[in-house]
Amino acid sequence: VILAMGIPEEEALGSVRLSLGRGNSQDDMDRAADALIDAWQRLSRADSGEREKGSHEERDI
Repeated sequence: VILAMGIPEEEALGSVRLSLGRGNSQDDMDRAADALIDAWQRLSRADSGEREKGSHEERDI
């Protein structure tokens, strides 16, 4: 669907698509928002740690 919207593949691979319907409650939306915020924060911390250490290819393993 995202590619069909004309979004480049590189951006589409990093996207999140949410669908809402009549059966969704405000609580459902609040939980989804909280989960997205939590995931974004964890990914941001992980990315920050990677930048401090260098990329996988640059580190001695």
